Amino acid sequence: MNKSNFLISALLVASLAIQADAGEKSGKHKKFMSEFRYLNQMQEKLGLSDEQVEKIFMVNTGFRTKKFSSRNTPGAFDTLHDEQRSAMEKILNQDQQKKFEAMKKEKEGHKKADKRDPQKRYMFLKNEIDLTEEQIEKIFKVKMSYREKMFKVRKDRDAIKTFAKGMRDEIKTILTDEQKMKIKKIREEKRKNQDSNGGDFLSDN
Repeated sequence: MNKSNFLISALLVASLAIQADAGEKSGKHKKFMSEFRYLNQMQEKLGLSDEQVEKIFMVNTGFRTKKFSSRNTPGAFDTLHDEQRSAMEKILNQDQQKKFEAMKKEKEGHKKADKRDPQKRYMFLKNEIDLTEEQIEKIFKVKMSYREKMFKVRKDRDAIKTFAKGMRDEIKTILTDEQKMKIKKIREEKRKNQDSNGGDFLSDN
């Protein structure tokens, strides 16, 4: 199965914690914009109605929650990824499905498929940062709350950037000072190693 990041791959909670400590100058708000930018591109290239876009968003929202709930279940992400794609395609008519396949191939041509295991990445970050289950639940709820707000203003980059900063700031309040220091150390090591190991293990994309 192609594991490239189409539509809405699971943005894992620990990765959000990493982003929360990134700061304004890192440009991390772009990570939060990517989903809505892609939805806007789909609407334009596939000729989607506003109703279809909202349905796709709701489908993806549901699968984000399912993926979060299944984060400790080996193999669950692959199954849910296929189910998510199938549910999304049912919203499209035949012509839109053909255009979507062409859009998918175009995206694959510009970016290599992401073959990292998201569950391994999640466990690595959870163990390294020592996030508690309570923290994980809180961060997920914050992220989902802001995601809905961002969808409503998805064509306004400045508004999304403002919401992204608010989300980062709120997530920071959930982390301890020790966890923030661990995140800082991981980020520094990541920057040193990402070029040599062929990828950014902590990245959401």
